[in-house]
Amino acid sequence: FFVAHPSTYVGIVLFSCVWSIVDFVVNIPLTVQTRSNEFAADRYSVNADPSYGPLLSSALKKLMKKSKSNLTPHPFHAFLTYSHPPLDGRLQAIRAHHNKTHPQSPM
Repeated sequence: FFVAHPSTYVGIVLFSCVWSIVDFVVNIPLTVQTRSNEFAADRYSVNADPSYGPLLSSALKKLMKKSKSNLTPHPFHAFLTYSHPPLDGRLQAIRAHHNKTHPQSPM
């Protein structure tokens, strides 16, 4: 790396620069898996009892309102960095799964 006098400090700086790129690339599949687990947990709660779908939706809305998080993030940014799915996507998935598994009590 064209360093006249290699030292431990230069090695630490170079390692941190390279590691940040590796970490970013490795975290993409991990965040995709985490979001998949979140959707699976939502489906599990909807399957457990018909009343849990609306309750879960209400709780997620209150949580997002209280935390003042971005309700409409850019999809690419959410794909790269969000460990949990955006609220809109989760609510749509909960509603669709609830209506599919419990057609007698639509949401």
